[in-house]
Amino acid sequence: TLFRSTIDDHLHRHAPSEDGAFLLVRSGRGASGTRLIAHDLFLPDDTSWEARGHHRLRPSGQWLSAVIGAAIESASGIAFVHSHPNANHPPALSFIDQETSIEWSRLIAPMLGRQFLSLVWTPASVSGWVFESDKPEVHQGIDRIDVLGMGTSTQISSGDSFSDDAELDDRQIRAVGELGNNRLRESTVAVVGAGGTGSPVAEQLVRMGVGRLVIIDADRIDTPSNLRRVVGSRPKDLDQGTLKADVVARHLSDLQFSDVLPLPVDVRTKQAAAALLDADLVISTTDTHSSRSFVNQLAHQYLLPVIDVGVKVGTSLNGRISGMPVDIRILLPDTGCLWCSGILDSARIRAENLPEQERDAQIREGYIQAVNEPQPSLRSEERRVGKECRSR
Repeated sequence: TLFRSTIDDHLHRHAPSEDGAFLLVRSGRGASGTRLIAHDLFLPDDTSWEARGHHRLRPSGQWLSAVIGAAIESASGIAFVHSHPNANHPPALSFIDQETSIEWSRLIAPMLGRQFLSLVWTPASVSGWVFESDKPEVHQGIDRIDVLGMGTSTQISSGDSFSDDAELDDRQIRAVGELGNNRLRESTVAVVGAGGTGSPVAEQLVRMGVGRLVIIDADRIDTPSNLRRVVGSRPKDLDQGTLKADVVARHLSDLQFSDVLPLPVDVRTKQAAAALLDADLVISTTDTHSSRSFVNQLAHQYLLPVIDVGVKVGTSLNGRISGMPVDIRILLPDTGCLWCSGILDSARIRAENLPEQERDAQIREGYIQAVNEPQPSLRSEERRVGKECRSR
């Protein structure tokens, strides 16, 4: 958000002349695409341009050399952003922009060994091309550009998506508007955990019209409690030990509202991490500290919007339930993390990540308690267990 407002102010201040800036970017490889993250901004001063006008813009060799040096030092790619300040200009690279972008990519991308981006910033949106270092003459499009911060994730790239089923989406459009419905239609959401919280959340997402849903959970339907809590489960799933992700995906695919992909693997694996980096939003309902810590790390390392969901159960002295408020934590660059909130417990994470034999031995010796017991996504229970681990 800071980068966007700073660039907006700078480009608006120099209109109607074109102006620009450089961004340093890092990348995260997903299963089917690449997530690019801008982490540093270089604005020009009076000596940064060799030429600047209504339809021309050329940075000085000294400024370009300084940016390339900073990119090499920080192991980053480079994005060049320039403005089309006229509101009538199309939000796309002009023919001259395209030729110049290819010329720059041939020079910069192989030198860095990383991506080079050429972006145009208009009053309407942002768009552009991406070049990889191994094919610097070949451009790729940008699916979307999001700005994260101030508790929100805002899409600023142009798009022509629209609802293709007006009757199905009628009430949805009335609730969130046509733009909101279209954003849901084009979004990929990953749900981590397909149990008593994750499976109904997944169903609601599909019924809301999310375009693609990824369900990540390595557990099986292995207890009657699982059978009762997991949406879409059947008695034969308990007999067969069916994977939770497959059970929920089977149920939701039958609705034919969204593309549903089950991923029955531990979220801490490379395969799951790649799937998460392809998502626009992650909803975490997982019930272990180690998996939540892993999702928390991805959220802040790759600017991945995450909603961490749990339930805090309150009980009175006589044992009766006094309340079950939902506990929701939004993980964005400026909203803190699960460590900051005191949710995660390092002793429990260590215990969960131990090799199985070593963990079992420490449980028998009394050094670890309750790690192998099923733990719901309950904040109060997590804090109690964390204190017990530390006291040992």
